[in-house]
Amino acid sequence: MKITAHKFKNRSLINFLKYASVHYASLLMTKRLIANLKIKLIGFDHDDEYSGFCTSVDTRRYPREFEIELNTSFSFEKILTTLAHEFVHVKQFARGELGEKLIKLPDKTSKQTTTVWKREYFDPDIDYDKRPWELEAQSMEDIMYYDLIEHCFLNNKSQLEKMLLFNHFYK
Repeated sequence: MKITAHKFKNRSLINFLKYASVHYASLLMTKRLIANLKIKLIGFDHDDEYSGFCTSVDTRRYPREFEIELNTSFSFEKILTTLAHEFVHVKQFARGELGEKLIKLPDKTSKQTTTVWKREYFDPDIDYDKRPWELEAQSMEDIMYYDLIEHCFLNNKSQLEKMLLFNHFYK
């Protein structure tokens, strides 16, 4: 997996995000799939409600290139939890579970982009908290975050110490 990071002000944060990205990917996908992924992490600093986004960059049915945007105005823990959430979306896109499709509307003259989740079409205006792909990501984000912490504690205590120290001084 190739990971690049852009628009982050802190080198330590970039290192943690790359480390966490590798861990999260290993929880969700096969080594073969992971090896073919390209992830571009992008930081943004806005005081709004959005903590992050995942976008498929290529248009293949099983995309391999993604951009994950993370709101760096949130706490360190929230950023890592958001990264976990967005990696669930990477998995969903890469395995063909989630995608977008241009469909003809009933008038047969206009088209609309709609979300496809496990071969079922969804209205683009569906409430966020009713989107099954979001529900899956929400159900896994905390589990993945705590697995990362446990992994650091058991296998890489120096990384955990750096994370905890960084968290203490972050923002």
